[in-house]
Amino acid sequence: MSTTEIKKVCHLLLDQIEDKKILEEFLEILKDKRDHSSSDFWNDLTDEQKKDLEEAWIESEDENNLISNEEVMKISGEWIKKLSGQARH
Repeated sequence: MSTTEIKKVCHLLLDQIEDKKILEEFLEILKDKRDHSSSDFWNDLTDEQKKDLEEAWIESEDENNLISNEEVMKISGEWIKKLSGQARH
């Protein structure tokens, strides 16, 4: 379905809705989607955050810098156990 066809169907559906609350909710959903799809999170980052992400990306290109999912799960499980133990004291 083309963009034009989608818009036509949306217009037809909207024209059939008489409930003001539903129309207001639909409007809010559309506004929210528009606002989030047009924003690029990269522009919201500080220069330092951008630099850190770029460095992490470069480091991830070397397989020696990667950790398997199993290892991550093991480490995080141990970390959670330690935190749980501290919370009891």
